[in-house]
Amino acid sequence: MKKLPIIITSFAIVLLLQSSIKSEQDSEVSIPFDFIKDHVLEAKLAQLRLADGAPISVDLTYRWKVANVDIFRQSFEGVRAFDSLVLKAQPREIADLQTVKFLTIDSVFTTQREEFVEAIRTELQFNLGGNEAIVKEVIVTNLSFPNRYTNALEDNSLKKKEIEVIPYESLMNTILKQHVKVREPDGTNLSSSIHNWTSWL
Repeated sequence: MKKLPIIITSFAIVLLLQSSIKSEQDSEVSIPFDFIKDHVLEAKLAQLRLADGAPISVDLTYRWKVANVDIFRQSFEGVRAFDSLVLKAQPREIADLQTVKFLTIDSVFTTQREEFVEAIRTELQFNLGGNEAIVKEVIVTNLSFPNRYTNALEDNSLKKKEIEVIPYESLMNTILKQHVKVREPDGTNLSSSIHNWTSWL
């Protein structure tokens, strides 16, 4: 008769262990695939302001993953909610703190472009996410400068080319005037010969 309580106790322990194992298995099975895989989101930060007030837009690609399913479920209804509430809502404030450190649009367009991209990328990756999810990668895919600025650069480039051409044309005109009355052995005007030659340059 004394063995009966021991048998019952052992049987109860076995049932508890089986129940615990089954519960863990059910929990694993119930985790949606969205909470396991990596997610990719493309977004745009428009009209970020540099220190000189010039606007610049940044195209971004995020790759992120749920870090803790239980914490994530307590904070967000799903992965799309994380996209909206974190990856689309929070980056502007983080990026603004970086863009204002760059003094001029000229510097970002030329010598500090890589430094600007790296500053935006690292700050976003470090500050976004938390215990519920981790941002594994941030890629800056494009920088967009104001049309007025790029058009001005094109105009300046054309004017520079025109200025470089003026001394050359002036020199050719001087040569032509100096030799306008000189004729070559075959009787042709030297100025005409020089003009034909320079037209290929």
